[in-house]
Amino acid sequence: MPLPSRHQDGKRSQPILPADACLAKTTVAGEPGTRVPEHLRSVGAVAERLTANLPQTVLAKAPFSPVIPALLHDVGKVSPGFQLHISRDYVRSVLPELAALSPGCTDHACTGATSLRVS
Repeated sequence: MPLPSRHQDGKRSQPILPADACLAKTTVAGEPGTRVPEHLRSVGAVAERLTANLPQTVLAKAPFSPVIPALLHDVGKVSPGFQLHISRDYVRSVLPELAALSPGCTDHACTGATSLRVS
């Protein structure tokens, strides 16, 4: 079954990848490791603990919870380019319809910023 795609201005864009199928990390041996949702939950837990140690005067000046940027920091990892870059063999086994694509941008920071429309 083909992956759904987003359409903008009548143009076909990259496929929408299921986050729970996307890798955030590989092992030292290059094998599939942590998937994106698990990684972001871990990062969020660490951010919450660190935030709990900040003085209230610092937290009062923050425009939003410091946990939010921590949770969003790797949103670009849910992109075809990064997934093909991190482990093409894994992609072939889990998302075979993606394996035939050109990787395109493999920089997850750039992809994430573009996805969130941050400049």
